[in-house]
Amino acid sequence: MEAVWDGEFLRGLRRLVVSHCRMLIRIRRSARLLYIDARRSENHRSVELFSNDIDVEQEMMEREVVAALQREIRELPPTLRHVLILRDVQEWSMTAVAERLHIGARAAKSRVLRARLELRERMIARCSVKAHGTSASIRLRPEREAMNRSSRR
Repeated sequence: MEAVWDGEFLRGLRRLVVSHCRMLIRIRRSARLLYIDARRSENHRSVELFSNDIDVEQEMMEREVVAALQREIRELPPTLRHVLILRDVQEWSMTAVAERLHIGARAAKSRVLRARLELRERMIARCSVKAHGTSASIRLRPEREAMNRSSRR
């Protein structure tokens, strides 16, 4: 009895393996393979391979923005630069910034706001100057442009 069971088990296992192998052969026949080293023929279109790696162009743009931000922060007036570095770069609390600079919390908040606005204006001016000769230029929102025009008069 035991020899029969072993024989039935082996036959069943063999059928399972053969069936699985046939299924794999069918899948491989129907799969369209792309051979990278093969030359393109006229009836094959080009295929673009995508990568999950970091885009080099994007990385360079980010480096340029960081460098421009660092330059513009260094060029801010000291009162604005110090409060901006403590609050936004080093991420201190507003009360800690006020204590460190020996000013009130409201004055610290006002300086942070002024520093951010000044930095924003400088970055927009820098980007506009760089992009002026190209087709891409950064524009302020219309209401902000109107405010800038009226404040210059």
